[in-house]
Amino acid sequence: MQPEQTPSPSSPSLTPGVVPNRQRRSPLGEALRDILSVPVNFVDEFKYRLNHLPMINYQLGLQMLAEGRLRDAILRFRLALWLAPNHQESWYYLGTSYLSLGQKVKAMQAFARSYKLNPNHEETRFMLATIDPNILPEAKRPTTMPATIAVDYFDRLAPDYDRSQASLGYRAHIVAEASLQRYLEPKRVNHTLIDLGCGTGLTGTMLAPYCEQVIGVDVSRGMLAQASERRREDKSRIYSSAYQQDMRLFLPDVPEPVELITAVHVFNYMGDLGHLFEHAARALRPGGLFLFQVEPYAAAKGFAMLPKVSRFGHSEAYLREKIATTPLEVVTVEAVQAYPDGQLAQYILRKPA
Repeated sequence: MQPEQTPSPSSPSLTPGVVPNRQRRSPLGEALRDILSVPVNFVDEFKYRLNHLPMINYQLGLQMLAEGRLRDAILRFRLALWLAPNHQESWYYLGTSYLSLGQKVKAMQAFARSYKLNPNHEETRFMLATIDPNILPEAKRPTTMPATIAVDYFDRLAPDYDRSQASLGYRAHIVAEASLQRYLEPKRVNHTLIDLGCGTGLTGTMLAPYCEQVIGVDVSRGMLAQASERRREDKSRIYSSAYQQDMRLFLPDVPEPVELITAVHVFNYMGDLGHLFEHAARALRPGGLFLFQVEPYAAAKGFAMLPKVSRFGHSEAYLREKIATTPLEVVTVEAVQAYPDGQLAQYILRKPA
C-alpha cells in the first residue's frame, strides 16, 4: 500500500473551485490591467480634457448663454474662472450673464475684473458704461456700440422686433414720414431712398409710396432678412437692395447720388458720427433731404453714453458743428414723440440745389 502523499508547497492545489495562488489577481492588478488595455486615443482624449477644462467650461458657457440658459452659463463661466482666474473672456461673459438676469452689482464686479485684465477690450468698456459711464476714465469711455454687440443684439431682436415695438407704442418711423412728406415734391413717386439702419423696414415701408427704389443698410443680417420680406401692394419688394454694412462705411461708396437719406432712431447706438454728415452730403443730389433722429443730450457740447438707457445722446452744438463742415442746410429741428414716454430730436437737412 502506497503511503498518502502530501502536496508540496510548490504544487498546485487541485481542490475544485479554488484558483491556485499564482493565478489569483488582486484588485490592484485588475485595475492596472484595465488601464493598460485602454486604447491610447482614449487616454490622449482624457489628458486633453483634463488640460483644457477651463476652455471646455468656457465654450459650454457660451453655448448655454446663446440658448438663454443664463444660470447654467454662469455656473460654467465660474468653473472656468476657478480653474483659470485670469481668463478675461470668461469674466466678460459672466458679466453679460449676470446683467441679463438684472443682477447689476455682480455684473459690474465681473466687468471690472475683465477691464482690469484688458483695459482695451471695447465690449467690456461698453458694458461697464451701460451701467454707469462714470466708472471709466474719460479717455476710456466708449464712443460707439461695438459691432459685435450691435450685431448680436439686433439679430436676437429681429424676429419679434415689430410686435414688441408696437406694444411699446413706438412711432419714430411714423413721425419721420409725416415730417418728411411736407418737404417732398407733390405727387412725385420716383425718389430713391437710402434707409440707414433700416432694421426690419418700418421706415422704408412708410416712405415706399414716394419712392421707386429703397436701399436698406444695416449691420444685422436678422433685421435685413425681415426687411427683405416687406412688399408693396403689387407684391414687389419694398427694398430693391439691402446691404449688411456699417452705414459709416457704406455712405462713402454710394455710386449714384439719391434724393432721400433717413437715419430713424439710429444714431443713439453710434456715438461718434465722425465724417458721416460729409459723406451724406456727397451721397445726396442737389435739393436732396437727409432726416435723422437723436437722443437729446443736455450738455453744452459733444456726445456721451446716457446713464440708465444704454444709448448715446448728442448735443445740438455737436451736431451743428458736424453739419457746418458740409454744404447741408438745416431745414427744421423739432422734438418728436418716438414713444409715449420718450422724445427724440429730429433734424431735416437739405443739400442746396
